[in-house]
Amino acid sequence: MICLKKNHEETLRGLRGQRGHSDVSVEVNAAPGQDLKQRLDQLRCEYETIIEQNRKDVEAWYESKMEEVRQQVSTSDQEITSSNHQLSELRREYQTLEIELQSQISMIQSLQTNLEDTERRYNMQLQQIQAMIEPVEGELASIRCEIESQNQEYQLLLGIKTRLEQEICQYRRLLEEGQQEIGSGGYGGGYGGGRRGGGSVSGGGVCVGGGVSGGSHSGGSVCVGGGISGGSHGGGSVCIGGSHSGGSIGGGHIGGGISSRPQSYPTSSHSQACKTGLGRKSCD
Repeated sequence: MICLKKNHEETLRGLRGQRGHSDVSVEVNAAPGQDLKQRLDQLRCEYETIIEQNRKDVEAWYESKMEEVRQQVSTSDQEITSSNHQLSELRREYQTLEIELQSQISMIQSLQTNLEDTERRYNMQLQQIQAMIEPVEGELASIRCEIESQNQEYQLLLGIKTRLEQEICQYRRLLEEGQQEIGSGGYGGGYGGGRRGGGSVSGGGVCVGGGVSGGSHSGGSVCVGGGISGGSHGGGSVCIGGSHSGGSIGGGHIGGGISSRPQSYPTSSHSQACKTGLGRKSCD
């Protein structure tokens, strides 16, 4: 707008200068005449018409330019308003994002702290568990050694049991054979009459392998492996493997022990069970 005013003023000054120059030229070059005043009035009217036309043209141009400027200003105002609105929206969004960023940073710090605490706690628990595992592993190793030792002992005892069962069955057969011999010749050799076997004295019974066997009043006795066996008043007794067996009235007793190895073998109770049939399965 200021520029338009300056241009308008410069145009007016130029026109005035031209007018003044023409006056000077008329005064200098033209000869004075009778119609000079009329000519000057005519020129003045022409120039005033030109000036008025120029003024109108300038004002029209000025108004058109002002309208364009107004439209541009209005458009710019709308753009500025829209930009301000967008700027406000962006500021609010920025503030929201800033708040969210701070919350995320706080959450990350909290999670890192929790992670460190969890790692520290689990490391302590792991150390405690390892401290508990070490003695358990030692106990497990000792238990394994003990199990191996017990397994070896079990295998050894199993072999001994098998051999014992075989020997018990063998002695059972010998006892049965002795009972058969007693049944066939016991009454003929009672009261001091008997047979001697293996360098031992037998009175009223059967002795196998060396020992003393005595009986009275129809009592039969069998001695296997060396020992003393006595029976009286119809009672029978069996002696196996070097022991003492005594029988009483109407009853029988079996006693003995087998000592072929350093281990302790079953004694008279097992032999009696085998003889009476309670241990028949193990003997067979």
